[in-house]
Amino acid sequence: MSASASASSRAATSSPASQSIELDPADEIQRWMQQQDSELQPSLFSPTPPGSLESAGDDNYAVGQALMDNIKSYALAILLSPKLASYKGDGPIKHVLHVLKHLNTNVPANMDSNCHVYRAVKEAIGNELTQARSRIKKAIAASRLDKKSQSIYELGSSLIENTQCTLTVALCARLALLRKVHAEGAKSDIKYWDHVDDRLKLIHEIANGDKDKIQSAFVAALNQDRQLYGSTSQQMVPTHITNNWQTTVDNVITTADESATMPPTRSSDGEGADA
Repeated sequence: MSASASASSRAATSSPASQSIELDPADEIQRWMQQQDSELQPSLFSPTPPGSLESAGDDNYAVGQALMDNIKSYALAILLSPKLASYKGDGPIKHVLHVLKHLNTNVPANMDSNCHVYRAVKEAIGNELTQARSRIKKAIAASRLDKKSQSIYELGSSLIENTQCTLTVALCARLALLRKVHAEGAKSDIKYWDHVDDRLKLIHEIANGDKDKIQSAFVAALNQDRQLYGSTSQQMVPTHITNNWQTTVDNVITTADESATMPPTRSSDGEGADA
């Protein structure tokens, strides 16, 4: 037998293991990725409403318009909740995430398992919270103008316009505290929301977690606000029964891991500087 024939014979009788070593590793990786894609695709896309996913599963994911609309709605609802313990840091971002997942509104099915998708959604929430805080701050500033000052009822009504939020006495008391801080010296600067968080922390520390004492602090702020900015019989705040949508938002905040008596964690993750 010739040398070439002998080589051919050995190649033909070589084991499968030795043959696999000769394969191009890139081909093996590509084959594995294609197999994973075919297995994961039904679970990623089937349960998710149209329009909520764009380029899901890779680092090019972008938040769809349907999900963005929900983020805008819930971000404002969180910031207008009288149960919110802090306005800056990771707390509000986590609350919006919890509401989105609880109500399952256009949420990507792979948000918890895909870091790119999760990061994109979290960043969108952080950016929207920044914009919403800016709008609230501007509304508060405008409400204090001498010739155009608004009662707390008028301010609250303007902020919940075209939303599912309800105007309650508790929300008006919270807004009164926000306006009180805004009127104090230089606290309406770029760190305004940090000053607000510091005030909330101080209230809880002085009250030592006592809910009645905490409520008394907000009632005092509301009464002072009415004296400064007026309150006629037509402007008295009705005691609305919170709707189911608002109740869900408030419950998410109440049951969240973040304790109202703990100091807020300030973080720039997903958030820009407030105007």
